Amino acid sequence: MKTRPRRSKINTPGPAAENRELPPGDDAKSMAERYMPSQRAIAAALGLSQSTVSRALRGDPLISPEVRDFVRQKARTLGYRANPHIASLMAHIRTCRPVPERGCIALIIDAAERADALQLQTYREQYEGMTIRARELGFSTTDFCLRAPGFGTRRLARILNARGIQGVVFFPPCAGGDRQAETMDWNHYSCATVGATWKHPPMDRVRTDYHSDVDEVMHGLLNRGYRRIGMVLSPRMIELNLDSVVSCREERFRLWQQRMPQRSRIPLFPGEPGLAPATEFKRWLAKWRPDVIVSVLGKEKVWLDELGLKTPADLGLVCLNRPIGGALSGMEENHRVIGATTVDLVVGRIINNDFGPPAHPRLLLIRSRWVEGKTLAPIPAPRAPTPTNKKITPPETAADTRSASPSRKDNPPSPSNRLPC
Repeated sequence: MKTRPRRSKINTPGPAAENRELPPGDDAKSMAERYMPSQRAIAAALGLSQSTVSRALRGDPLISPEVRDFVRQKARTLGYRANPHIASLMAHIRTCRPVPERGCIALIIDAAERADALQLQTYREQYEGMTIRARELGFSTTDFCLRAPGFGTRRLARILNARGIQGVVFFPPCAGGDRQAETMDWNHYSCATVGATWKHPPMDRVRTDYHSDVDEVMHGLLNRGYRRIGMVLSPRMIELNLDSVVSCREERFRLWQQRMPQRSRIPLFPGEPGLAPATEFKRWLAKWRPDVIVSVLGKEKVWLDELGLKTPADLGLVCLNRPIGGALSGMEENHRVIGATTVDLVVGRIINNDFGPPAHPRLLLIRSRWVEGKTLAPIPAPRAPTPTNKKITPPETAADTRSASPSRKDNPPSPSNRLPC
């Protein structure tokens, strides 16, 4: 004979519970200042059972909305704050899932295999930053290549669900894989990515602070005495507007130009070695005569070598994203920090039981670091003050102002009382 599951009885607070007084000498403010009460203390103060308070705080549907609101309001008044670590653990226990000894974060790669996505050192640095940071936080990482044979979002969803993976990092760059990701339900995952190549799903993002990079470069050039500053950008990047990187850098550079005198403003040159002949670059140099060039990766060094121009003797060259380990001067992006910060965002949401596309996605900006290199003139040393023979007589004292004795008129101040300029 089957028995009907017994439904627990929920006590409802009455007027006495709502008006219950706290112990003498205590009030809600003093209790919150001294300690954070436990659920048992809240239940005793409200005249309810601990199970009722626990269910009300976590939004159990067995508790009426009136009781839930009442308990939550009183808990806030008493200074109660939920512990996210315990909440995450209890969520696993209530769903009857085994608590893993170490969580796992999925790295979704828009390529057939990982090696295809890690050809550039930029992405290798970001990948290392992600895996190292995950291990520091007690997580492992697993790669999922969307373009692998026989693989897709449907299979990805089954694997993530079977292994209980809740954290997902969308690894850059994306070449259309976000259209596949758009068809998958992401309400049970905490996601983040680098840059803006992954358009879907909505998620938190981390990238370099491009505006800050341009500002630091321009300040450095002006401090070194450069006044005619030109900029070269790849036409392919301008057309693709990749990651909004070009627009951020170009707009910031144009704002800096508006601060300069009209005679010092030089129009941008859209070109790149291999896409534009060196003769066009030479005509641009001859017409506008810049004394330094602002580049993204420093590819213009090929043109300068063809034209026999030496840096920094003939022309300065500075990069907004210098190749790691090269001799070029400029900004070096902190790719490992960017990768590690992306993992921090995912793990933070997992700990707080915050899953699904965020209503207000965050964008974290990471500042680059300046590397001196060998393609810019050094900062000139500050000028020493010019010596002079002019001497200043110290002012008279108050006593001398009130009354000047005849002896003072006859005897002027000695040279030892005079201060050199």
